[in-house]
Amino acid sequence: MSRFLLLTLSALFFDSSALTAQSTPHRPGEFLVSLSTELERPDFMHRIDPAGSFEKISNLLNIWLVRSNLPEDEILEWLRGQPEVRMAQFNHVLENRSDPVNSSQSILPDDPLFLQQWHLLNDGINGGVPNADLDAEQAWEITSGGISPAGDTIVIAVIDGGIQASHPDLAPNLWRNWAEIPNNGADDDQNGFLDDFRGWNHFAQNDQIQGNSTTHGTPVSAILGAKGNNGLGVTGVNWNTRIMFVAASGFESEVLAAFDYIRRARQRYNQSSGSKGAFVVALNCSWGINYGQPADAPLWCAAYDELGAEGILSVASTANIPVNVDEVGDLPTTCPSEYLLGVTSLNSSDEKAINAAWGNQHVDLGAYGQNVFTASSAGGYGTFSGTSYAAPQVTGAIGLLYAAPCPSLIALAKFNPAAAATWVKNLILGNVSPNPALSGITVSDGRLNLYTVLKSYENQCNDCPAPFALKAEILGETTAKLLWTSPLTTNEVNLRWRIQGTDVWTVMESVPDSIILEGLSGCMSYEFEVQSVCEQGLLSAWSQPFLFQTQGCCTPPSFIWLESITDNGVKLGWESSSDNNTYRLRLREDGTMSWLIFELNTNFWAIEDLKACTQYQVQVQARCEDWLTDFSPVFNFTTKGCGACNEVLYCSAKANDATEEWIASVQIGDWLHVSGAGGNGYQNFGANLLSLPELLAGSTAQIRVSPGFSGLVSKEYFRVYVDFNQDGDFEDDQELAFDPGYALEGIAEGIIEVPVTLSPGISRMRVMMQFTNPNDDPPMPCTSFEFGQVEDYCIGLRQDSVLSSIPGQDETILIRIYPQPAVDWIMLEIPEEMHGKECSLKVTNTCGQTMDQQSTLLLQNTKMYLDVSSWSSGIYVIQIRVGEKELRGRFLKI
Repeated sequence: MSRFLLLTLSALFFDSSALTAQSTPHRPGEFLVSLSTELERPDFMHRIDPAGSFEKISNLLNIWLVRSNLPEDEILEWLRGQPEVRMAQFNHVLENRSDPVNSSQSILPDDPLFLQQWHLLNDGINGGVPNADLDAEQAWEITSGGISPAGDTIVIAVIDGGIQASHPDLAPNLWRNWAEIPNNGADDDQNGFLDDFRGWNHFAQNDQIQGNSTTHGTPVSAILGAKGNNGLGVTGVNWNTRIMFVAASGFESEVLAAFDYIRRARQRYNQSSGSKGAFVVALNCSWGINYGQPADAPLWCAAYDELGAEGILSVASTANIPVNVDEVGDLPTTCPSEYLLGVTSLNSSDEKAINAAWGNQHVDLGAYGQNVFTASSAGGYGTFSGTSYAAPQVTGAIGLLYAAPCPSLIALAKFNPAAAATWVKNLILGNVSPNPALSGITVSDGRLNLYTVLKSYENQCNDCPAPFALKAEILGETTAKLLWTSPLTTNEVNLRWRIQGTDVWTVMESVPDSIILEGLSGCMSYEFEVQSVCEQGLLSAWSQPFLFQTQGCCTPPSFIWLESITDNGVKLGWESSSDNNTYRLRLREDGTMSWLIFELNTNFWAIEDLKACTQYQVQVQARCEDWLTDFSPVFNFTTKGCGACNEVLYCSAKANDATEEWIASVQIGDWLHVSGAGGNGYQNFGANLLSLPELLAGSTAQIRVSPGFSGLVSKEYFRVYVDFNQDGDFEDDQELAFDPGYALEGIAEGIIEVPVTLSPGISRMRVMMQFTNPNDDPPMPCTSFEFGQVEDYCIGLRQDSVLSSIPGQDETILIRIYPQPAVDWIMLEIPEEMHGKECSLKVTNTCGQTMDQQSTLLLQNTKMYLDVSSWSSGIYVIQIRVGEKELRGRFLKI
């Protein structure tokens, strides 16, 4: 769209309530327009689209078919605002009225990459378990999002680092503040923000919502609201709902400011009956702080209550670490707000993602977050993993609910916005699909199901709907508290319950809002249903049954996790229950047959004296009075000590844009890695390559870095850094391993001179390529720049057992030390001229602590044996003094 047209449209569309998304199928780019009776043709179309066309369809109401390639929603609202137009609408597609329940074909979008979005429709072709999905195709038979039954444009807010606003699958669905004239330097709608036409960027204090980085916010937004059924790319949970994007991250102050922007938009909407602001129903928060405590962030947590008071339900992704957030903390998941939903991640087999957190008090439900396919930055598409991508599915579900063809929710939202938000939360949690992987570790014990949520709401859309959001709080082996939410039309509630699988119900009439059942049997499965009693004694159908199990069962732990890990020790944890208070743990080194057995009375255990850089297996079983359960599934872990590459936190460095130039390949000697076209300014290949490059102490190695370009070739400055001493930085002498000295237009080739005194093991290598103007500085190891790419690799550093004395000694004497790396012992090989002479020996670690010292040692031969089996993993320095001569060497102990 031209800048002139954008200004024209924004000046015309000043009423935010006028813009309504359309969920009904229609012919793209076609509009039916009824003109005033005295007009013969819509000549006024040249004002907005000279290339548009029109033809008369009917004398009845003087209807014309108008065609235009400009954005549909904008043209439609423009047409409705013209004085010559009596009515305007899309040219809708009609369909046969077959029964959706019995129909053999569900409503599917025509987006060509939709079949890769298994989280929406999983037939097992892309791997995983068929039907491990959101049942989106059935949900879309009810609604595909867009507008409420009262005509309100539904808006979902997203706070993230940035978004590619020009992405063809996102641009049509991005919210616009039509009450603001862009770029005129004025606060036209008087909301406190100048020129916030596209939303707001709290980094730059303007509406450039691309922000600092688009790689995260783009797929998050696409999952909840990529344009659907447009014959392009993918679809979101909502096909048409508007996305209000606010760029902010990094600091709590920025997030709180973003909250205020979103809250103010909905508040203005509520206070003006929809003539100002925006009808924001949900907020997506796919970010947070691991181990964060609500007591440390009271303002952050309180903000969710303020948003909820205006009718905004917030959704947060929980941590991407395998921990129980109820015990260790997390922000914002553990904030105590009734207007917040915490979401964990599942894979395509309906299993909890390995690295996703849980908590049966603060993590409400699961959605699909491992290897989900959606839109990516740079106009592309890709696969993404993490709880970040599970949360927007739940956020999208909120938008769908407000678009469902039932007026109950929107009526409540107009009268009591906060109550509507709470109702939606209960409706989602009360209609999850039960999931064994989430049972006992989430509030709902299940995962999101779009269809059951919408169908439950649809079923309530009658004169006397059944109660919903059924839940049971297990109070002991014989007691349970039953709860539910009643519709507005319910006067009384009847309840019935029974042991699952039996035929006889116990019926209780006119029960209170919740009830405690006593005298139940331990370790028994029950189900209950509730029924509404409405005006004039009208009865609803019984609700869907809710299943629960009393305490008293003894089962093995289903999850084991790492609390902490070191070179030679580990602390493990697993979920506990009041039924199991003692356990048996067994541990063995991977590849061995014998187990070490530990009898425990706690669900946490620390194990010491392990080998460094070694993989172990562990299992736990519960002791139940005089018998033991089966063992839990095997949990694997590897102790530290394998090298700094993946065990040390290195400084960050990246390029902001790698779409025009990138690192295509890196070659060291015979080792070659081809990374291909970019798109990300930083890529870490440290943990996922089958082979590593190797460098030998005191040698030289050829290196070759090849660039890639999407267009014209430009000058790039290449640098390669290697952490030779494995201290976690690239600042030491000789760690700038390769520098051509100037920018190049092609391949960078040269020699790496490997220092003699490197620390053997697996260290980090950083390859940098920066677009460079004549006066630009070369890339430094811990800085970011505009164009180019940074890639990190693991690299093997080898010493081949020969170590030299420290440079600067009068005489250089070599010590041969083997094996390298050492495990239990080392052998020192001393030059023959030292035979029979007295000497002193001293061994120190990298912290300067003395590990071994022998002052009057007499060398009887040229070999010396040292027992190092009790030493910790690490680098050690050996010093031997014979008369006036000093020998030094280093070795790695694992």
